[in-house]
Amino acid sequence: MTFLKSVGIWLVVFGIVFGFWQSGVVGVVFDSVLGGNSNTVPIVAAPTQNIPVSTSGYASPTNAMMRTASPTPTEAGYYDREYTWKYKGTTWYYSISIPKSTYNYYRNLDHTSRDYSKYGSDEYTKKYLGNLAKMFKDKGREYGYSDSENVMNAVAFVQSLPYTSDKVTTGYDEYPRYPIETLVDNGGDCEDTAIFTAALLRQMGYGVVLINPPGHMAVGVKGGENVHGTYYNYNGVKYFYLETTSSGWDIGQMPSEYKNTKVKIIPI
Repeated sequence: MTFLKSVGIWLVVFGIVFGFWQSGVVGVVFDSVLGGNSNTVPIVAAPTQNIPVSTSGYASPTNAMMRTASPTPTEAGYYDREYTWKYKGTTWYYSISIPKSTYNYYRNLDHTSRDYSKYGSDEYTKKYLGNLAKMFKDKGREYGYSDSENVMNAVAFVQSLPYTSDKVTTGYDEYPRYPIETLVDNGGDCEDTAIFTAALLRQMGYGVVLINPPGHMAVGVKGGENVHGTYYNYNGVKYFYLETTSSGWDIGQMPSEYKNTKVKIIPI
């Protein structure tokens, strides 16, 4: 397969990437968290509003269009997917080929559990997302990105995925997707993109939790003193709110409908 070039990159991944890449210690903006306890009972917390984050250089948040996902395998038994997003004036491209058998494996797993930590923590998911995480870290060094810029480039990728409702795409009212399903289905709803984002950022070495306002799901990113916006204290750590379902949201920016509401903090 040839590499196509524009302003940005094409990356092609065939099958499962064997071997697990582990990022190193991150900088002062976000601290590395490699532990976690999925058995911890989610806590309920009220948000703390810090100094408003600047929106300079970011597009205004817009509603993502709903699109039905209908994966089609190639003759070789792979799902080929290509993604395009923009960050800091650069158009990025990413391409992946996932075996049909891998996708079907995840489709056949249990999707009734509301232990959301399980959906992004298995070894196959880590191997797929580990390669994607390595790309973001490597390209971040090449472009001279800071830790926060590395995070926001990865977030811009996820935010570019179309919003797809569970009812339309799966026939179920609630169907949490595993990250491999989100890649093949080319999107998902709020819980799917939040799970995907949290799993990806964790592979990049950043501390994350899931934030569950009423009827919604987002990500909390562990931040340092120079990160501003809405955050939640969990076990003595500040986790800044991160919206994943549409483009333009920065770390610490929270949709108005979820402000001043009680949320569940779900460790992963």
